[in-house]
Amino acid sequence: MITIGKSKSNSVNPLFRFVTEEAVALLLKIPVAEIKDIRFWPNVILVISEHLVRFVSYADLPPMA
Repeated sequence: MITIGKSKSNSVNPLFRFVTEEAVALLLKIPVAEIKDIRFWPNVILVISEHLVRFVSYADLPPMA
């Protein structure tokens, strides 16, 4: 399991609390086990997996209850 947190930016988007490994994996259609790192930037999320590096918008992820 990877740790989600640690932003390299001084400002973090308040929607970061909705970002989970499962939501990102579902959006990118990859297994959760392939995700190596998730980095939060002010306007986008950088997802690094074994075979993919992709920027994802916070708006692409649905709020989870």
